[in-house]
Amino acid sequence: MTSVSVSALNTYVNILTLIKKIEGTKDYFSYNDLMDAARREGLNPEAVEAYLDKLKRIGTVYSPKPGFFRLAD
Repeated sequence: MTSVSVSALNTYVNILTLIKKIEGTKDYFSYNDLMDAARREGLNPEAVEAYLDKLKRIGTVYSPKPGFFRLAD
């Protein structure tokens, strides 16, 4: 069993919520869209980038075209 800190889990949830909010207004989002929104929300840019990479690796987020991302259905 893998142990995850509450802080890491909160960051993960915040980033997923932010992605869903951005994607609610567009078909997909750019890296810059995500980072701009993360800055406005006070999220750590390095953490956002790290979690975006994790979300891509596990298939939660994919890239329909270079530089753009979308949540998997």
